Amino acid sequence: MGAEVDALYEIGRHATGSHEIPCERDETARASGGSSGEGGGVLLYLSFQGVSKLRERWSRYNALGGSKRRKRENAASLFVSRNAEYVAVAVGNRIYILRKSDGYESPCGIYTNNNRMAFFTNGAWLEDQGIFGVVDDSNSLCLIKENGDVLTRRTSNQLKLSSTIIDLLVQDASSSQRGFYIFTTDCKVHKFDYTREPEAALYQVSIVTKDVPSTRSPQLPQSLSCVDYHQDHSLVVLVGDSTHSSSSNGCSGAYFLYVLHFDEYLELSLSFQSAPLEGVFSPPTDRKTLVPLPKVRISPQGKRIATLDLNGSVDIFVLNGNMRSVSLHPHGSGAGTHLIGVKDISWWTDNILMIVKEDGRISMYSIAEDMVVSKGDLALSTPLLEKAKAIEGYAFVLQSSRQMDSVPGDHQHTEMDKIFWSLVSFSKVTVLEMYSVLIRKNQQKEALDFASQYNLDKDDVLKACWLHSAGDIHDIQSYLVKIKDQAFVLSECVNKVGPTEAALKALFSFGFRMTDRYKFSEPDNSGDGSAWDSRIIRLRLLWYNDLLETFLGINMGR
Repeated sequence: MGAEVDALYEIGRHATGSHEIPCERDETARASGGSSGEGGGVLLYLSFQGVSKLRERWSRYNALGGSKRRKRENAASLFVSRNAEYVAVAVGNRIYILRKSDGYESPCGIYTNNNRMAFFTNGAWLEDQGIFGVVDDSNSLCLIKENGDVLTRRTSNQLKLSSTIIDLLVQDASSSQRGFYIFTTDCKVHKFDYTREPEAALYQVSIVTKDVPSTRSPQLPQSLSCVDYHQDHSLVVLVGDSTHSSSSNGCSGAYFLYVLHFDEYLELSLSFQSAPLEGVFSPPTDRKTLVPLPKVRISPQGKRIATLDLNGSVDIFVLNGNMRSVSLHPHGSGAGTHLIGVKDISWWTDNILMIVKEDGRISMYSIAEDMVVSKGDLALSTPLLEKAKAIEGYAFVLQSSRQMDSVPGDHQHTEMDKIFWSLVSFSKVTVLEMYSVLIRKNQQKEALDFASQYNLDKDDVLKACWLHSAGDIHDIQSYLVKIKDQAFVLSECVNKVGPTEAALKALFSFGFRMTDRYKFSEPDNSGDGSAWDSRIIRLRLLWYNDLLETFLGINMGR
């Protein structure tokens, strides 16, 4: 039952919104330089040097993140700070900033990129300072305050990085370590020190490989696919050097897992390099993959690692005691049906992984039991998962959908699609808390089933059922007679007005039976105050019964 308890959660619904973005067909047309009917478009008005420069910049744009545009189904991203104090929802060229103190109900800040074609690919929160670092698809870095104001912005040309930014991590510890760490696809790491404005510093972070206990010479990945970081353990995990090949069954490939640690000198030290593992982390050029972008995630306590490849296959690894090496978990090799056809993942606890299937269904998978331990799984539209890394059992889901205002060939098309989004949270609850949630939401049948499953006292849910009922004879038999709280039952017999004469008489009759031993003709030597209260209630029941009979006699001729 332990795993089932871990998988109990309450769903919270928060902010919703919409934003218009350029439709995909317009992006494709622009990428190809316009249709033939336009006679070459803007290129006709440029000199030869201008055309060459434009093509050069377009090629660089494609190389430095432009290709990621095709991987984003709805151009939506979700970024949660370490303790969930802040949540950023990025849709197209706009970012909505939500705060925990506001219940994530409405944005405390909104930032809009001036380039309507832009969208955001990576981001990280410096939570204590309320600063959000975000990277767009042109490889530009922007630091945004919680109110949406820009703290600083660096374009790709100003950063002068050697390759595309693959991810952005933060050190939110001491002032000497605090900052944004930029990982690029060529496995270079740079720290961006924003505190030195107006000349913010960008310097490379060394990666030391001498500490790897291996007979062969360790090699850093030449092509980095995804990154994750666990601040409490100064632990960094990389996935890279993926190769792939096409086959009649689809696409297969190999990748390597790397374990690194930040040392006291703010350098990264490589601790472990895995043997080749099966999985596709480098996007093939000739086919669309199930997953837009691959993912690697460290569990909340730093005991396990999960990877999600582009084919939707999940691998799970176990970190050893000193977190210097990993081994493949026997249940987590992507062979089971639960770990294939997966669109997104996020850790719930160290033993339970949240999984999004292709149909948008979100479930909780127990690694120890190799089974799904959640019930009544929620299905959402294009859900994206992200958790608060410092809080176990707390995760957010961004669901989004695209509304196309027109279809190709429509003469009245607006060249814009509208993205609708909503933020949902999953919060871990105990058995009793879950029971209270079901009762509070008036889910009486589910609450009764839940009470039976966990052997809980059904009085609270029976009371809720009774209070929400009409109070007829069937309700008396189904709910009221089963409630053990006699004070509540007697109070309802006196105060509840049944919908019919028969129901009202049934209430009085039930009250009489319960107070039969409290007749005034019977001596009371118990000294119990509740006995006197029961006598008073019986007296009121007798009075109300006489009033009812008098009313019926006068008005009904009985």
